[in-house]
Formats: sequence, structure tokens, C-alpha cells
Amino acid sequence: MWNIIYLLTGFAFFLLLFFVMLFKKSVNNKETKIYKYLIIANGLEYLFEITLQIFVRNLNLESFLVTLFCRLYLCSILICYGVFSHYTSLICLENDNGKNNKIQKISKIINNTWCLIGVVLIFVLPFNKHYDASKMFVYGKAVDTLKLFLGVYLLSWIILSLKNLKTIIQKEYIPILTIIATIILSVIIQSVDPSILVSTVFGTIICYTMYHTIENPDVKMLRELHKSKKISDNANEEKTMFLYNMTQEVKSLVDDINNNLDLILAQNDINEVYNYTRDIKTAVSSFETINNNEFDLSNVNSETIKSYVTKYNIKNIIMQIINIYKEVCESKHINFITNIDSNLPEYLFGDGIGLKRVITSILNNSTTYINEGYVELNVNVILKKDVCRLMITIEDSGIGIKSDDIEKIILSDSSLGVANKTINDMDGRMIISSNYGSGTKIKIILDQKIDLNNYPIYDKYAKDFDYLRILAVDDSSYGIEIIKKLLKDKNVIFDSCLTGKECVQKIKNNEYDLVLLDEQLAQITGNDLAIRIKEQTNKNVPLVLMTKDAEYMNKNKTDSIFNSIILKPLKRDALYEVLNKIKSQE
Repeated sequence: MWNIIYLLTGFAFFLLLFFVMLFKKSVNNKETKIYKYLIIANGLEYLFEITLQIFVRNLNLESFLVTLFCRLYLCSILICYGVFSHYTSLICLENDNGKNNKIQKISKIINNTWCLIGVVLIFVLPFNKHYDASKMFVYGKAVDTLKLFLGVYLLSWIILSLKNLKTIIQKEYIPILTIIATIILSVIIQSVDPSILVSTVFGTIICYTMYHTIENPDVKMLRELHKSKKISDNANEEKTMFLYNMTQEVKSLVDDINNNLDLILAQNDINEVYNYTRDIKTAVSSFETINNNEFDLSNVNSETIKSYVTKYNIKNIIMQIINIYKEVCESKHINFITNIDSNLPEYLFGDGIGLKRVITSILNNSTTYINEGYVELNVNVILKKDVCRLMITIEDSGIGIKSDDIEKIILSDSSLGVANKTINDMDGRMIISSNYGSGTKIKIILDQKIDLNNYPIYDKYAKDFDYLRILAVDDSSYGIEIIKKLLKDKNVIFDSCLTGKECVQKIKNNEYDLVLLDEQLAQITGNDLAIRIKEQTNKNVPLVLMTKDAEYMNKNKTDSIFNSIILKPLKRDALYEVLNKIKSQE
């Protein structure tokens, strides 16, 4: 009698939940679809169990209908667990950029196959039924098989949850914890009295729990708002760094103009005056490029861009190029620096093969005429509706190109000339600037349409650094603020100071995993401060030098004072690479 009472109570509760789901608007996503399937599976459990309770009281225990509904009830329990297993795989294996889609598909196939095998075995294997005036339960090989299959499901959920602990939102653990707890409780109850079948009612409890963790629209809305805010913050940080780098570029051009003007004023030779004036003209041209070609998107829209029907994966192209030239630079003992905008779309419409050939040609040129120093690849983007402005900059510290030769090279059949023609054919621009003897910078500006159907949110900076304690030392509060922004939401414990004296005192009184030192402080150099830290603190804290001098990285490779050297202005990838290195050495 008690079985019927709690079963009907649970069924009434299930009907309330079912009708709420039936008549209210729900968020349409994978989680809610799985949730609806789970409610249907739970409803089947009630249908078979209540029907079975009626049959055993009115039919012969060995009748075909009683046997059939016993098997159907056991199968419905297995199916309910199989549906929940899909939910567990979804929240544990899914990420924002869709990289785990293949793993999810494989998991889905394995889960469906496992469930189907279980259903077949339950229908084939024998079992026994026990019924008296007060108790009814089944036992035997079919029941033992069900327990085995449910045990494997339970084990897989625990392994997936523990393995993907950091990727699962905290509230999404609640249904998994609930079902694990209910299974343990169910085992305890049925070991005491096997006639008390609590699986169906416990399934309703799990559905109710999931309603408040994944289906509730308010919860979902808050989660989406939080996700959007995080994406927006990352995008703003990217733009801050991009504008900071552009400011440094403009500042460098201003310095070049001022230096050339000073030389003109001190010069009597008309030919030299002509040369310096030409350099000023080049710098002014660069100003116009930055202002008109890079930032002005007022007249850009999808109608003004050259039409392409072929789309290409720009991220794959960039990563292939990076992998190739990383090896090339390592073989020549050259620093290869990369910085890729996290807002870079995945698929663009255009000539991907041609663009790859252009970038490869420029990097070939950069790595050929350099024996030491660095080669740097930067990819920045400005997005406007369905248009992406690619700004690809390749800079090196090689021998450079004479001013008189730049125009000749662009118009020639050389590799750079062909690259320039290819970019022009795409309605893009390629700008070459060079100081003979000190290096070359080539910038590609190209507008491409975005494939909006394949534009997942991309967050390549999802990784945290497990509460690394970091001290940043810079006499510029703005420099400190830039570092702080780069480390935002990375689970680091950040501290800072403006002077060498304060730095030494902080290291004496606190424990740090890493210290970032600016090369030029107000009263002391970064190198001298590093020596003072070693002498006065007796602590073996890793030291990283932040410098504007790219040559310093090559001249001081064997310097034992610093664990790493980073170029300023700081770039996200370079800083995270150092943090990963420090973290791996712990």
C-alpha cells in the first residue's frame, strides 16, 4: 500500500512539472532538449510502474502482460539514465569554440550503443518475480544486467565531472551530484527492502533539480549576460592594447620626423636635405595610412568589398604559418614573436590561398635576410557588422631596405612585388616601411566579409594560472594598469610597486612566484635592481625583464639573472607564455 501512495504522490508532482514545461516558453538549446527527453523518459517510468502495480493485483504473476511490463519498466530506467548521460557529456565536453564537437559525437554514439545493448539484454535475459500481499519485486540476470549498466553510467559521470572540473559551471554540477546521491540512497533503501522501488520518484526529483539549474529562463538569462560581459571585457582589453600599440607607432613616427627636422636645420648639403625631407615624406605617408586606411571604416560595407564565394579558415592559415616559421626561426636562433587578436573570426570569404602565399613570401624575405634579432607577426582586426578589416604586420630586425629601393621592389617581379600585386588584386593594400640597417616593417590591410554562420565566440584566453603571485615593478602607473588588465580574470594574485626600494621590501616581506621588472625605472635599471634583489632578499624568485629593446633578448640569452625577457609594449601571448613556463616549473 505504501508503494502506491508514494508512487502516486511522485506522479502528481511529475504532472505539475510536465504541464509547466508544456505551456511555458523555454530557452531553445541542447540542454533544454535533453531535459525534455528526460521528462518523457521519467513519464514512461511512471506509466510502466503504475500499470505494473495494477496488473500484479489483477493478473497472474506469470502472465505475458506482467512479464512484458516488468521488462519495459526496467528498460525505461536504463533509458532515463542514458538520456541523463547525454546531459553529462554535453556540459563536460562542450566549450565555446566548438573544438570538442567530435568528442561529443563519439560520446553520443557510445552512449546510444551502450543503452541499446542494455535494452536488448534486459529483454532477452531471464528474471524472477516475487509478489505477496504486501511486497512485489523482481530479481535475476536481467536485473543484475541493469545494475551493471547503471554502475558503468555512474562511473562515467564521475570521471567526466572530475576530468572537466574547470569547464563546468558550478550550478551544472547540482543535477550530477543529485543523481549520484539518489543512486546511493536507492541502493541503501533497496538493500533493506527490495520491494520499495524508488527509482521513478527519484527521477522526478532530478528533473525538478535540473529545472532550477538549466531550464529556468532567469538563470539562463543571467548566465548569458555574464558570458556576454566576459566576451565584451576581453574585446575591450584587446582594443586597448591595439590602440596602445598604434600610439607607440605614431610616437615613433613623430620622433623620426623631429630627428630629421633637426638634421635638416643643421645641414648645409642640399642633397642631404633632400634625403631627410624624403624620410619625412615617408613618415607623413605612414600617418595618412594609419588615419585613413586603418581606422576609417565609415565607407566600408559588404557591398564595397570585392565579392568572393569561397570561404577559408583564417585561423588555420595563421596557425599553419606560425608552426612553419617557428621552426625556421628556431633553426637560425631568431626570436619569433606572434600576437593574434582573439576577436579574429574563424571563416572569411576571400582568396585564402593567395593570402597565405603573400604572408609566406614576406616571412621568407624576413627570415632570409636576418642572422640575429627577431621576426614579429601581428594580426589585428576591426569588425563592422559582417566586415572584418585584417591588419597583418610583419616586422623584422634584419638588414632593411634602402628608401630608393622600396618603390622599385614593389613594382618588380620579386617575391615582395608579386605579394603586393596579389594584395592589390584583392582590393587590399600593402605598406612597406624600412630603416636600412635596422629592419623592415610590412603591413597588409585587407577587408573581408565574415561568414556569420560559422562565427563562434572565440576565447583563447580561457586558461587560468592557479593563483600565481605576481609582483609588477614599473615607475609608470599606466604601465602597471596595462599589466593588470592583461592578467584580469586569470586567477592570479597581483601586486605592484613604482620604485626599486619598495620592490625589495615587498619581496622581503612577501612570497611571490614571479616578479616583472621594467628595464628603465626612475632611479635604477632593471638589471641593477635584479642584482640587488638577489643580494638583499636571499630569495630565488623568478625575475622577468620588460624591455623595449628587441636586441637585448639576443644579447642576454645566457644571462642568469633573468628567467625570461619580454618585449614592451607587452603582448598577451608573450606574457601568458612566461606564466605557463613559471607554472610548469613549480
